[in-house]
Amino acid sequence: MQELHQAIQFSDLCTGLREFIKGKASLSTIKDFFSVFWNGVEDKQDLNDEIIAKTEILEIAVKSFEDGYFVLDDLQQILEQNER
Repeated sequence: MQELHQAIQFSDLCTGLREFIKGKASLSTIKDFFSVFWNGVEDKQDLNDEIIAKTEILEIAVKSFEDGYFVLDDLQQILEQNER
């Protein structure tokens, strides 16, 4: 059941990130999605390692974008690679 919840939250996170890339969501909104995801997985058992790893990759990509190392095209490519 926990894995299903994580998958739904990950899907929501990806949707939010797509909206950000399109200019329809703010960076703070995306950070909120990450906070919700991580708050949902703290101190839980049966974590889906693949979803956790993909979320960490996306979070690093967003941080890299925020720091000026990535552009929106980079975020789009990383999102597409990790949604699969």
